[in-house]
Amino acid sequence: MPIPSEANLREYIRRVCSAMDYISAHLAENPTLDEIAEAAAFSKFHFHRIFKGVTGETVAEFTRRLRLERSAQFLLFDMNRDVTDIAFAVGFSSSQNFATAFRKHFGESPSEYRDSHREQESKKSNTEGNDSNAKTSSAIYLSNWINKQWPDIERSQKMNVEVKDMPAYHVAYARHLGPYGEEGSAEAFGRLMQWAGPRGFGTGGQMLGICWDSPEVTPPEKVRYDACVTVPEGTETSGDIGTQTVSGGKCAVYHAEVTTEEFGDAWNKIICEWLPQSGFQPDDRPCYEMYLNHADDHPEKKWIVDICVPVKPL
Repeated sequence: MPIPSEANLREYIRRVCSAMDYISAHLAENPTLDEIAEAAAFSKFHFHRIFKGVTGETVAEFTRRLRLERSAQFLLFDMNRDVTDIAFAVGFSSSQNFATAFRKHFGESPSEYRDSHREQESKKSNTEGNDSNAKTSSAIYLSNWINKQWPDIERSQKMNVEVKDMPAYHVAYARHLGPYGEEGSAEAFGRLMQWAGPRGFGTGGQMLGICWDSPEVTPPEKVRYDACVTVPEGTETSGDIGTQTVSGGKCAVYHAEVTTEEFGDAWNKIICEWLPQSGFQPDDRPCYEMYLNHADDHPEKKWIVDICVPVKPL
């Protein structure tokens, strides 16, 4: 397993900073997630989770905050500029939407903010200078984040993660559309076992769960989860049970014991803690969970699971 290093961590943060700077430079253009992820040289599937793991904000939260902070600077340092013009300049679709968001963030309307902060902010600008671009300093951000996150490398080293070549799996599957979680996965596996049990696949096959979509990006009702069991190639299915092949290749495999409620934390640990220090980045193949037991058979009601994240060199 690669040894976590500061150089790998810095590369992740550098890329996220590139995304932050891209957002800052294109606020009025409403860049798409694909464009922002491309600026960071990350797969868009994992980009949302990586971005939040590094910054503590989602892409949307960061973008909204940056727009409002930049609009506040425009209000203070360009006193003759019309409020509606400022709204469009920072990417809001209307002055009404801008006013609502501004009041929610700052506690007063744009005009009230301009009036109440004029003298105070003018004095501050004389001593601190005016950065009308409101551009995030990547160097400062990177330094501060390294200092904050570097102690977590010791915890990352203790995670049971192995990078290895995984085989391809031919599976029968039942698909659930809806939020990830116990209810959806149990429903999908229930349908799958109704088909697989009588055919002898329920006890002899390996159970997997394919997580196709990022819950930070895809609307909850459209998230896809496939409950799977390995079957011989050429196996015929019926009804809503299909077959597919889970691609083989290099994966970061996190071996964990978790309760049903802890699956989300386990995913965050490998994506947000281990991966940035590993020397690898996620590729575009779907992630999956390999279930090695059933929680009902565990004394602490825990799942023994391998969380498999397809990766490629950083």
